[in-house]
Amino acid sequence: IELDEEEAQKVFSNRYKKAGSYHLNSKQALNYARLRSTDSDFNRMDRQNKVIKAIVAACKDMSVTDLMGMVSDVLPYVTTNLWTEEIKKYLLDLPSFDLNNIETYTEPSGLFGDFAVMTDDTGYVVNDFSGMVLHLHRNIYGESDYLVSEEVLNIEKKMYEVFDYHAE
Repeated sequence: IELDEEEAQKVFSNRYKKAGSYHLNSKQALNYARLRSTDSDFNRMDRQNKVIKAIVAACKDMSVTDLMGMVSDVLPYVTTNLWTEEIKKYLLDLPSFDLNNIETYTEPSGLFGDFAVMTDDTGYVVNDFSGMVLHLHRNIYGESDYLVSEEVLNIEKKMYEVFDYHAE
């Protein structure tokens, strides 16, 4: 994974490291993916995607036997709604997986423009919570006719009351 100098120093526990390409072990990859102190949450999400892509790229060169062994070793530590057989089927498709054709979706879709900074500077609030839920249903679930529920509208109202936020 390509690291800038600040990321390299944080990933390698503040030992001086130059910017460059590094082969990270599991602890270093986790540190890199969780890194928040150098920039924003959106950059952190990009780092997480880079780690996932690097893992997939490394797995593409593994034999089917090694992949299945890895799954058997890792699955006891994973909680998912996928069956073991489904996961193994996806692994068999891995060699033909196109790393350059991965669809991503960001929510809130307007990035920092979708947040308001709290007046006491303690955090952020989403400008249009119900709009964000609508985007999620349209873009993830393909529900073009989705209507925001009363429950979501109530959550949005309570959230804005708690944070004394008034959308502009």
